[in-house]
Amino acid sequence: MTLQKAGALDRQITIIREIETVAESGSVSKKWGQLAILRAQLIKGDVVEEGREYGNTEAGNIDLRIRFRRGLITADRIIFGLGLYEIETIEEVGRQRMLDLRARMVSRDIPPYLSEMPIIDDAAQDRFNVLSSAQW
Repeated sequence: MTLQKAGALDRQITIIREIETVAESGSVSKKWGQLAILRAQLIKGDVVEEGREYGNTEAGNIDLRIRFRRGLITADRIIFGLGLYEIETIEEVGRQRMLDLRARMVSRDIPPYLSEMPIIDDAAQDRFNVLSSAQW
């Protein structure tokens, strides 16, 4: 049995998910919403400079470990530090104890303002979610 020590969860990440809203006129708009603010352990992180046709760009991969969270999908994204990451793989460690997330950097720019993002209702059901910490 593998246990996750709370002291190892020394980083904070925000999981965001794209949501669609339908207006009364029938038009569909997409925007990103906060799914969760979680504590995480950085297993491995690297940022490398890649040469491309149009110049050099920064790209990087990170491996994170979080407590088990039901409903996480690879279409979600992670805001970590000043980077925006796309989840590539989600691997369960133990029996619903932890999740290992491997993510690829999408943008090195300053992430969108979290205060402008709506909070997705699913987050209130997770007792380990910082967004729902008022119920503690």
